[in-house]
Amino acid sequence: TLILGVRGLYTRNWSEPAPGEATDALHEQTSGRAFLAVPDVVGTGVTFEVFGEGRRELSWGGLVTDQLTAAIQLSRPIGPDANARFYGRYSDTHLYEEEPDPFFPFDLRISHPYVGVQTIVDRRDDPVLTWRGWMATLDLSGSATFLGSDYEYLRAFAQLNTFTPFSLASRRVTWAQSVRVGLADSFDQELLPDARFRAGGEFSVRGYPTEGLGPVEVLGDLVTPVGGAALLVINEELRVPLPLDLTGIVFVDAGQVWAETSEFGRDLVTALGLGLRASTPLGLFRFDVAYPFDPRPGDDTYKLYFG
Repeated sequence: TLILGVRGLYTRNWSEPAPGEATDALHEQTSGRAFLAVPDVVGTGVTFEVFGEGRRELSWGGLVTDQLTAAIQLSRPIGPDANARFYGRYSDTHLYEEEPDPFFPFDLRISHPYVGVQTIVDRRDDPVLTWRGWMATLDLSGSATFLGSDYEYLRAFAQLNTFTPFSLASRRVTWAQSVRVGLADSFDQELLPDARFRAGGEFSVRGYPTEGLGPVEVLGDLVTPVGGAALLVINEELRVPLPLDLTGIVFVDAGQVWAETSEFGRDLVTALGLGLRASTPLGLFRFDVAYPFDPRPGDDTYKLYFG
């Protein structure tokens, strides 16, 4: 048996024109991923997975990031609802200017191998639209010179999702909660951009630009989010079943990314929103509208999401 999958993502944001400029600045991101899995290899219970991803990001100011990533992963059940995974990944990142400076052109290529282990316990009744149960994950990864890397770091990421059904006005509803925490230590080196945590967007803190929260790099009028060494994301949802296989959602999201782990927990940003889910023969369709309470200059007053 083979499992195949593909995924694509395209986002575009505009910023206000800088003083003296006639046009807006564009931030654009395009990515595509192909995935292959072989379950229960030769009856061992081990699942073999491989994926490749290509990504191009055009940042405000004309900086282009081209990234190719390849990964191999082995996973095996360690209980009725638990899995353990071991993975190795390699990424090649090329950063350059869309219109190079004739005197000081910027062109940088970074190779980044790393390995990791992950444990997942999944006791949800439905992995797509969950009404009861819980899921927990713990991921430890790192890179070192013995892997051929120029960088050394350790990175930990943990996530807990709970889904609690209860009765509200004689209607069965579910309170869904998610907490994500990430911490990284680069041993007094600069943390590699690939290893930094990022937050904001459709699957994180809705209402804010995709991966736009946290530290930024300011070069004149150019402001670029750069990620950080610490992450906290909290999602709270009330899910209400509606007629015609629809589900209504009220949600509150909060989160932030920090440059240093010592800043963890400060200055969380929040958002409030409404959503709708539709179960169809083709799968689950989703629509969300989110209103950020703490927008930064240039952020939209609301965001719409379709998926």
